[in-house]
Amino acid sequence: MVMIQVRNVPEDLHEQLRARAADEGVSLSELIRRELPRIAREGSIGGFVRGLEQRGPLAGAVGVDVTRYVREHREGR
Repeated sequence: MVMIQVRNVPEDLHEQLRARAADEGVSLSELIRRELPRIAREGSIGGFVRGLEQRGPLAGAVGVDVTRYVREHREGR
C-alpha cells in the first residue's frame, strides 16, 4: 500500500473530521480511507463534459435551437 499525506487542512475541517471519526468509533485515517473510493468513483466535471463531447449529438436534437426554445417557453408563463 502507498501512503497519502494531506497538508494545510483547515483546523475547523480537521476538528469536524476527527469528531466524526470518534462518533463512528474509527480512526481519522480509517474514516478518510473509507471515503477515498467514493471520491475516486465520482469523477470530475471535466471528465463528465469530455464524455458528453465524445458522445456527440443526441438523435432527434439536430437543428434544435435550445436558447430560442427556452425563451419562447419562458414568455408563456
